[in-house]
Amino acid sequence: MGEKQIVDIIKSKAKEIEEELVSIRHELHKHPELGVELHETHDIISRELHKIPELEVQEHKAGGSGVIAILHGGKPEGKTVLLRADIDALPIEEEVDSPYKSEKQGCMHACGHDGHAAWLIGAAKILASIREEWGAVSNLYSSREKKLEEVPWNW
Repeated sequence: MGEKQIVDIIKSKAKEIEEELVSIRHELHKHPELGVELHETHDIISRELHKIPELEVQEHKAGGSGVIAILHGGKPEGKTVLLRADIDALPIEEEVDSPYKSEKQGCMHACGHDGHAAWLIGAAKILASIREEWGAVSNLYSSREKKLEEVPWNW
């Protein structure tokens, strides 16, 4: 498959799952969590990843609440790439009223990690649909990018 054909497929699949990803992002936004104890966030991400056929999902990694998802592509000799999304929130009160406003007082996704996680789930879905074109793609969902030394990495 040529590069242009791959790009066209990616664009088409992205459009197909756009509403689903917005819904996932809103769910994550409503349920923000701080630090490395991100149990609800982990459960949402894990639930969505388990819907993707042939995706190897490793739970409770990267600090305990992180998730690693590995897509073994159709080209074993191909490169392995890692895509990463932060999943923690910030200790900020959400002042904007919206249907998906944070349900946790003093905590919100103020810097887009809810979107990053949803987009990475989307990337996993799209890349799985054309897996024969890749070596391997690993997705890492983890917390505390600003304080990585505090994350008890348990690969």
